[in-house]
Amino acid sequence: MYEDRLERLAVLLEKDAHKPDGVKFDLASWAEPSVAGNYRRWESKDVHIPVDCGTTACALGLAVISGEFAKEGLTTSFYGDDSGFLMFPSCNEQEGFYAGAELFGIEYDDSRYLFDPDCYDEVPQGAKGELFVAQRIRDFINGTIEHDQHPRYKDDYEDDERDSDF
Repeated sequence: MYEDRLERLAVLLEKDAHKPDGVKFDLASWAEPSVAGNYRRWESKDVHIPVDCGTTACALGLAVISGEFAKEGLTTSFYGDDSGFLMFPSCNEQEGFYAGAELFGIEYDDSRYLFDPDCYDEVPQGAKGELFVAQRIRDFINGTIEHDQHPRYKDDYEDDERDSDF
């Protein structure tokens, strides 16, 4: 486990939570641009991903669009057609929650525990959500997890096939 990388993500989330023009945090969306409040797909897979008050992103999405983890191999994969593209986190040819596992040196189930909205009682949004996820990351680093929320321990958990989309 790369504890230093996880800590950097927690700090990034906290910093963004205190910026009035930061992303609109939503754990249920990798990253989405916004135009006048109407969400749309990226127009091109070659687009620069802006971080502004109209961009919605989750923790991994923020990690991608901030560029904070580019040296470690975190980038984007785009899928779509002429109507637009959807962005997915990518790291060393892994995508979605597998990219999170690869980047942070953790198991897939741990990546889901930290980044999958299905592993939260309430899906946190906005600045409070960023602070909540930052705290969950720190609790994970310290070995304190909520067993009833972790996929490895949940009774109703079914292993999703390469779950790279919310």
